[in-house]
Amino acid sequence: WAGPALIVGAVLLALHDVVFRGMVSNQHADLLAFWLPNHCFLGTSLAAGSIPSWNPFTLGGTPFASDPQSGWLYLPAMALYAALPCHVAVRWFVLAQPILGGLGTYGFLRSEGLSRPAATVGGVGLALAVAGSLVAVYLPFAGALAWTALLLAAASRAFPAATRVARIGWIAAAAVAWGQLVSAHPTNGLALGTGALAAYAAARLMADVRAGRRTTGAALAVSGGLVAAMLAVNLAILLPRLAYLPRTTMGLGF
Repeated sequence: WAGPALIVGAVLLALHDVVFRGMVSNQHADLLAFWLPNHCFLGTSLAAGSIPSWNPFTLGGTPFASDPQSGWLYLPAMALYAALPCHVAVRWFVLAQPILGGLGTYGFLRSEGLSRPAATVGGVGLALAVAGSLVAVYLPFAGALAWTALLLAAASRAFPAATRVARIGWIAAAAVAWGQLVSAHPTNGLALGTGALAAYAAARLMADVRAGRRTTGAALAVSGGLVAAMLAVNLAILLPRLAYLPRTTMGLGF
């Protein structure tokens, strides 16, 4: 546990003023002006037992749950803002994303056979690169890095899984991580994270086929199963966003 503990401790040290003194940065205006009120509305609605499909407080009323930037079905935002007062939840949300990214990197590197010290260096490197810079308060970018790392960690466990049950479980975990990547940053971050997964999967499966560890058909089957799971598990995230897209400026191109 020393490696993961060091990752968490390093992020706590870098962001101690945010977490323990409430000094949430205003160096990026969106954190306090956009994300905090939206996530607060999300959390208070959930705590009251209501699904926030409509936001009556913005522009005389706007669709909310279908908005890609609302936080609906983004698990860290839903959990923290529903459980904590909004001024506390925003601090822990800023803290959580670099920790998730660091732990995801550690898990990925360990799964790929690196030693615990080497994986710890990788995890601390990513976590502090986010926590010690403005990326920490650029919430979509911090979230995209975190969930890309977790997505790769789950995929790295899924491909070499020894049993069908284990493979299905890790594919499901990868699908959930990809859905959270969609929720964190459904444009640039999603493209980069999905590209990272595709590059890793292609390299890993090609190496397995060349080494005789699996046939070409088996490699195509596992990759197809992963893609199918990513879409099927996340229909509740994808379909409302796709339906809402033509009504937004993103429908004109991004």
